[in-house]
Amino acid sequence: KLLLSLVALLTTVGAWAQIEALSDLVNTKSYTIQTLGRGFFSYDVENGDVKSSSVETISNVEPSGTDPNEKFAFLRGANTPEGEYYLYCVEAQKFVLHGSGYDVVLSEIPNHTWTVTKEGDYFFIAKASGEKLNVTNRANGASNGCKVAKATPDEGNKMIIRAYAEFEDFEPTIALARINMHEGIFP
Repeated sequence: KLLLSLVALLTTVGAWAQIEALSDLVNTKSYTIQTLGRGFFSYDVENGDVKSSSVETISNVEPSGTDPNEKFAFLRGANTPEGEYYLYCVEAQKFVLHGSGYDVVLSEIPNHTWTVTKEGDYFFIAKASGEKLNVTNRANGASNGCKVAKATPDEGNKMIIRAYAEFEDFEPTIALARINMHEGIFP
């Protein structure tokens, strides 16, 4: 029993490992996204959108790695340019898009990709125009969703991506079935 527990612990620790390169992101895995300055991404079931855990500088607050609302997939399409990904919220079973202005919205249709780059120890996620994703709560106090802020890069732009600790593979869920419906985009 002790040996099995140790193996289970090592497996979990390995699954929760920080991603070091873009080549580590694969279509059949899910990940957590933590910003250095504003907490982490999660799906807000109540509001039906994606939020950051706080707008304060809370680099010590990390995702649990076990909450399904923290699961996101970086999906490469068959013809997706290098460094570009469709960002998919696994629990919502929807794609994360940048909407009008600086809003982040969810959609069942993969309308566009996000550019993901690695600089030093951190990843940066950018919208199509190249503005780095600066995760804040919306200015409207009635909503807690993320927005893409046109702002000078700061600690909120620096992101850590980790393999999701539990249920690392999201196959064969309904989520993957929905992704497969978009033939011609995903291999």
